[in-house]
This record gives sequence, structure tokens and C-alpha cells, in this order.
Amino acid sequence: MSYELAIERKQEVITKYGGGKNLSRLLKISHPAVSKWEVIPQLRAFQIANFGDYTVDYLSLIHISEPTRPLYISY
Repeated sequence: MSYELAIERKQEVITKYGGGKNLSRLLKISHPAVSKWEVIPQLRAFQIANFGDYTVDYLSLIHISEPTRPLYISY
């Protein structure tokens, strides 16, 4: 997903759940934390996906299938 699309999806989610204050209440975090997001953090994407309206792949800038660390570590 492109960074711009991730930004749009963050706004979509905030709107869906009635604003940042309501979303923060659902996630049990402070409202300023949601306000500071540029995109939805990976952990929060998992939590929001558990609400049942979105999938992690739809919300997340980093997809599970994408490697986030080297496959092999050489010494």
C-alpha cells in the first residue's frame, strides 16, 4: 500500500468510528495518541481489525507477507 493510501485509510477509520476521541476510547488509549498518527500503527491495525469492520491487510502500511527483517543473519 502506498503511504498516501495509508493516510486516507487512517482518516476513513477515524470517520467510521465517530472521530479520534471515540476511536481512542475503543482502543483504550489517549486521544492525543490517535491524533499523532500519520498512518495506523501495526499494533493498532490488529486491534481495529478485531472490531470486525476491516482486515489488517486493508489497514496496514506493512503487510504480514512483506519481510520486515532479513531472512538470514550472517555472522
